[in-house]
Amino acid sequence: MTKKKSKKSQIGKVVIKDFGVLQPLWDAWKDADFDETMDAEYYRKVLWHQVWELDQETEQGRIWDEWIDVICVALNYLRTTSITPENIGKAAEKRATKRYNGKTKEIQKKYKEMEKNGLGNV
Repeated sequence: MTKKKSKKSQIGKVVIKDFGVLQPLWDAWKDADFDETMDAEYYRKVLWHQVWELDQETEQGRIWDEWIDVICVALNYLRTTSITPENIGKAAEKRATKRYNGKTKEIQKKYKEMEKNGLGNV
């Protein structure tokens, strides 16, 4: 019985510049191996682990580090979908314009309601 060889993405190897403040995070992961097992479910589990780590930290500087790790998880998931930093920027701009602009108070109110209804107990 032969072991199935996984396909590794070359997306992580592509050198991209001008990703702004996120450039160092993008570059730090350029040599990592990404394969088809690293799907949305995989990254959801990694993200839950990061949330658990956030919950364990009490020192502010370490909490910031854990939040940066959350950003890396999101970027690496996006990287595995073959999206480029340029397209991430466009998607972020679209999301900000269509979802957030003029609606942040409404969104915060929704989060407060969710918290009252048990979101804080997750």
